[in-house]
Amino acid sequence: MPLLLLSVFLMTGCRKTPEESAVVSKAEGLSEDVIAGALESGEIRDTDIPEHWQMEELKGEDRVTISADLEFGKMKIGNLPVIEVRNHVFGQEELERLVDYFSDGKELYVPQPYTEQVFRNVISRVDEKQGLYGSGYSWVNPLKTRQQMEAAVEIAPETNGTPEKAEVKFSERFADQAQEAAKDYEIYENREERIWFEADVGEEREAHIQAERYEPKVRNSSSFEWMQGARVMEYSAVESARMFFDYNDQQENAFTQALEERMALYEACYEQGAFDRDAGEEQARQVLADLEIDGMSAGAKERILWFSDADYPKGEVMAGNALDVFWIADPAKAEFGYSYTFSREIGGLNVTAGSSSVSETTDDMYSPPFPVETITITVTESGVKGFVWEGMMEEANTVTENTELLSFEKIQKKLADQVFYRYSSYEQPDSDTTLSRYTVTDAVLGYAYIPAYENPENAWLVPVWYFTVSEGRDGVDWQNIYYLVNALDGRVITGE
Repeated sequence: MPLLLLSVFLMTGCRKTPEESAVVSKAEGLSEDVIAGALESGEIRDTDIPEHWQMEELKGEDRVTISADLEFGKMKIGNLPVIEVRNHVFGQEELERLVDYFSDGKELYVPQPYTEQVFRNVISRVDEKQGLYGSGYSWVNPLKTRQQMEAAVEIAPETNGTPEKAEVKFSERFADQAQEAAKDYEIYENREERIWFEADVGEEREAHIQAERYEPKVRNSSSFEWMQGARVMEYSAVESARMFFDYNDQQENAFTQALEERMALYEACYEQGAFDRDAGEEQARQVLADLEIDGMSAGAKERILWFSDADYPKGEVMAGNALDVFWIADPAKAEFGYSYTFSREIGGLNVTAGSSSVSETTDDMYSPPFPVETITITVTESGVKGFVWEGMMEEANTVTENTELLSFEKIQKKLADQVFYRYSSYEQPDSDTTLSRYTVTDAVLGYAYIPAYENPENAWLVPVWYFTVSEGRDGVDWQNIYYLVNALDGRVITGE
């Protein structure tokens, strides 16, 4: 069996799970009322999940509304096992095989640092108040940005030296010292560990590859990424930015008018994109077939804009304020396409990547030890542009073959409580009449990680509810927040 296929079939913070009732048999850590007898093949379980979910609650002296109006339909669910998984150590032969496939015979080169001109370009944008730097937002802080760029100029090379060919092996991490100075904080963690691979593809450096190998003492996970061009911009990122700007723009002025026109231009590019989503998915699945990766099911399918190196000054975005990207990049020059995220399917449910938007973590929350395994493939009309494999893992054992879901009424209450906790953290004064609205815009039953009982370096795959909630003030949408709730006990799952 090929190594890559073997790693897939092997599948791939942290506290002991509190017991709600007696612990039994091999499924230690699961209470008796959670463990269920296995269903026959094709048998469908009965649940109290509504086909049409409607709810509205008023809290905080009627200043907070929490609501949902979603269509679930009749959910057909079979066995819902709990499976223990562990990190997969990314092997040298696996790395060579992936690099060989995506480099397509082209020479590999050691990455080069950004030259001083990249940072001078950001200084010019600050001085001329271009893009975000002309907004007047207090959090932009152009003076600090300029000082950081000046520090980077002192370190960055004037020009890049002779190209150096890269060897396909794990080694110490490539680090751009000037880029780090521009950010004023450490961005290359564990750089001395020999767990990294990074290279540019081709003499024109038209693509980039980076990989990371799991090392227990570093508490990381194995991953591999290949990206052609400079940037993939997801529609959700643009939508979140638009909501953020809308909330911050309290008064109309020349900047806000220009911002509105700019965001409308991005919106039009997504709306007018003509690339066929199903055709793109076929290409994505072909990549998985070529690599002999089985057992993955398509989950999220998101609209994207892909930018080539020629049409996107990546260095200026990476060095300066990330939100300046909406002015630096011209969406009219981008290619429209889709990103397809594949994950494992258990009991007909996809494993879900995500975390909860909690103000603070508490002892009754779960913190997974490593990220969920996903493969995201980006496709446009001109072909496959990106492949990202995160959280490589392998199966350790099956904890129990089937479980009982917590009643949906209790899940709903847990969600409403978490939303109100978030609102309460803002400490709204009694004299403030601002009305807050939290609308559940999406709810998905899937699988996610919690720490394995008495083995927190491993994770348990358990059924979860993943909620997307729109947070708004006085009728203006502010941002999307997310909640990942264990469907067996109702406890919140935070990020890794």
